[in-house]
Amino acid sequence: MRLKTKKDVWPIISIVIANYNYVGSLGTAIKSVVEQEGFSQCELIVVDGGSTDGSVDIIKQFADKIAWWVSERDHGQSDAFNKGFAHAKGLLGCWVNADDVLLPGTLKSVIDQVSTNPDVEWITGGTVYFNNELNIIRARIGTGITDCMHKWVDPTVIGGPSSFFSLTRLRNVGGFNEALRFTMDCDLWNKFFAAGMHLVHQKRYFWGFRIHEGSKTSHAYFGGKAPAFLEEDSKIFRRKTYSRLGQFVRILRLKMYKLITGAVWRSLIDSRRFQGRNLFSVFSIVQE
Repeated sequence: MRLKTKKDVWPIISIVIANYNYVGSLGTAIKSVVEQEGFSQCELIVVDGGSTDGSVDIIKQFADKIAWWVSERDHGQSDAFNKGFAHAKGLLGCWVNADDVLLPGTLKSVIDQVSTNPDVEWITGGTVYFNNELNIIRARIGTGITDCMHKWVDPTVIGGPSSFFSLTRLRNVGGFNEALRFTMDCDLWNKFFAAGMHLVHQKRYFWGFRIHEGSKTSHAYFGGKAPAFLEEDSKIFRRKTYSRLGQFVRILRLKMYKLITGAVWRSLIDSRRFQGRNLFSVFSIVQE
């Protein structure tokens, strides 16, 4: 599939934010998108699940920057994503969680790549983990998965909001699995690989992932992975059981792949450089 260049069509990118009662961080998430260089070539869609905490007031403050938004009950995050991307008009799509941020420079970097390589269908970047005080905990630069290696390396190396993907392809594979609460992103990556999609990895940071106790995906930082996550995860990877041996082999494969690609060393170095520093003070400089 051939994508058009930024001179041919608007918008280049459709960004979907799904929110439910995250009034404390929703404004930061929206600002991280609309204040970026390149946003004029993008559209923002906000899907609110019927919040009762004042989130709608935040959304209305940015109404002139939002292409479409709604606040109504839904059936979870996957349902919200499908609803949002159904209204998307862009060539590529990505999502930003309401408690996370899109890091400075990301949109311009993706748009520049699409402009020079119109055939690209899937672009990924790295992830920076931070806390509620916006201080950096660690960094993970991420890595691309080659065509010959994706079958034995778990797609967990690909971050959700650090991915920009063809919306045509998203629709062709049926969108997000609404039965999944935790692993809808890995399930989508598996469907992309099965459809023959090739990803291009940029060695820069796209996604700021907020670690806090209220996040359903921060469980690994607060006492280990939730049983519900492990159950979904085992289904995604077609395992009958999530044995300790199977888990060990899976982690070993992942670490070997990161060592081969050099991602582990870059992540360790950046984690040491950035740890404890303010997220936006670092990336307004690093990612220019």
